Amino acid sequence: FFFSIVLSDEVDIISDKVKILENGNIIESIQTSAIIKKKGIYIEGDYSVYNKETDIIKFEKNVLFNDRTKNITVETEKAQYNQNLDILETTGTTNIKIENKYYIASSDMFYDRKSQKIYSKRETTIKDISGNIYNFENSFQLDLVKEIISTKKTNVIDTDNNIYIFENAKINLASKEIL
Repeated sequence: FFFSIVLSDEVDIISDKVKILENGNIIESIQTSAIIKKKGIYIEGDYSVYNKETDIIKFEKNVLFNDRTKNITVETEKAQYNQNLDILETTGTTNIKIENKYYIASSDMFYDRKSQKIYSKRETTIKDISGNIYNFENSFQLDLVKEIISTKKTNVIDTDNNIYIFENAKINLASKEIL
């Protein structure tokens, strides 16, 4: 049996075990699914805490974040989604799939849905559908609209196994050009 509770006009929490604390302002649940219909977001995880006052949902273990409007899937062990800022923040190993075109492997990442940017200050690898591999040493920022990556230090391995090393680069993923 599943227990479903509507927390606000925007968030549906579905769980088999729910604990309501602090006069209904904190909702803890196990084996949780959260649906935010207006934003096209689906989140699931083994454990969650939703703070109604801050509008932040935290998930732990086996976290799956699916932005159905942008066709972006995020898998991680720990994440928090701030509805007011419209930002997902992950902690630990994170894998992102973007429209079946790009696969990102990193940790401690941010997905800003308002600005349509994904970024991290950690070592990151992006693989595209053609088989090109982009390795970022310290940090990167991906503009999802323009499909441009900004980074301080990178190496690129193309489909012919050529290796290119760049500093302070902008890479256009759509046209495969280094700017």
